[in-house]
Amino acid sequence: MRAEGWKWHEIDARDCDDGHELLLRAKGLTVDENDVWLVYNLPEAGGPDADPNFYTSMADDLGLIEVLGGPRMVVLVGVRQMQAFVKLASNLWSNKRAYTAWPVPEEPTTRRPMQVDPSAAPQPGDSQMRASTEGGADAETVIKAIGHRLQATESALERAKLFQRLGLVLASQDRLEEARTSATKGAKLYKDSGDLRGLGQCYELLCSLAERRGNVDVARDWIAFALECWQGVGDGEENRVSECHAKYGHLSYVLGDREQAAQQFQLAIEIDEHLGHRAKVAAGLRRLGLMAEEEQKYKLAEKLFEDSATICNELDDQVGLSRSYHAKGRLFERMENYVAAFDMHKKSLELKEKIGDKLGAATSYHHLGNTYFFTRELDQAKQCYQQALAIEDEVGDHQGRAATLQQLGEVSMAEYRWGDALWYFMASHNLFRNLGSPQAHVVSLHIARATEMLDEETVDQIKMDVSAKMAEYAVE
Repeated sequence: MRAEGWKWHEIDARDCDDGHELLLRAKGLTVDENDVWLVYNLPEAGGPDADPNFYTSMADDLGLIEVLGGPRMVVLVGVRQMQAFVKLASNLWSNKRAYTAWPVPEEPTTRRPMQVDPSAAPQPGDSQMRASTEGGADAETVIKAIGHRLQATESALERAKLFQRLGLVLASQDRLEEARTSATKGAKLYKDSGDLRGLGQCYELLCSLAERRGNVDVARDWIAFALECWQGVGDGEENRVSECHAKYGHLSYVLGDREQAAQQFQLAIEIDEHLGHRAKVAAGLRRLGLMAEEEQKYKLAEKLFEDSATICNELDDQVGLSRSYHAKGRLFERMENYVAAFDMHKKSLELKEKIGDKLGAATSYHHLGNTYFFTRELDQAKQCYQQALAIEDEVGDHQGRAATLQQLGEVSMAEYRWGDALWYFMASHNLFRNLGSPQAHVVSLHIARATEMLDEETVDQIKMDVSAKMAEYAVE
């Protein structure tokens, strides 16, 4: 790597589902030997952003870091992030060839990185190197640079890597068809070169692109191909095999193939148990629990959720524990065991508020509202729905807002407040319709019920009021 002309790219870890996605984003931004990525807002070992899967998935992808060409990653770490590294990914922490750690003061975490002077930052691989102050290239610049590299490169394997990176960058810009074409070219070159790792990565990218376009059946075919590749690689890639099984299960579930979904989820759990990835085992048990619940196998679902909660509790995984409590609360709603449902939803809410999970808290308030509604405690139901709505308004959760408005309409109907009910239903319908949700049709039936109870002038006034309010709820 040259000591001058560094091109810095910022990656906010909170925008990535796990460490694997973070590394894939970095790979997409890596064009030449001077590209460096500054990673910030890594999750902590405990606290608001705790997520044990994040570090374990990064540690399992050391091979991907090697593909990137060495320590291009400059990581901002405080004491808690360092503790998470040591506890959850000791092999990655000890591999100083993979990254450069930059200690930062203990300050409240924000969505933006700390203001830093790039010239004072420790450089990848050499603390004495100086950084350019020009800043990182934008996506279009990266795309053009990859294009130039493709024109100048004859090596099939190098071209495969460039096509894969180009596909990742194009996907990040929602240029899905161009990304698909690029990933397909990369996959063909990897296949011709006999590189199963690269081929598996391209197939995973093609799966993601197909799913984003709504072609779930095609996405499942791609993940099946990726699974074969990672199985062919053998030792050292068990984590990728597990991830592919889980993804295969999810896509099968979406397609209604419950038997295949359960089989794939179980295979993922068995591998994760072998690898000692207990947090992922807990997540897998929750998936199986949801399927058992849908099949009305309530006792089995309860046991699976309880087993998941036990693991999360032992790991001090408060994120996973809040989700396990929520799953049990929803199950008890269906079983009409409302006392137990209240208990689980309140425990889940307490954890979510403690760790700063606003969307999760909104969901818990919504389900507490549902439980109060089922027990006909309407004032408490309204209060919970309004608390959920306030959070959904704050974070811009259109889907959650639409569902909560619908429930407020149901409460109003139960209280014979027809005008309020119609307002809530119309507002909910507008949001669901703009989101392209089939739930809009269901809400339209409620609108018809409420309209029957009102005179035409009142209905027209409510329509105008809702239209004015919806201007604030622009759905992109």
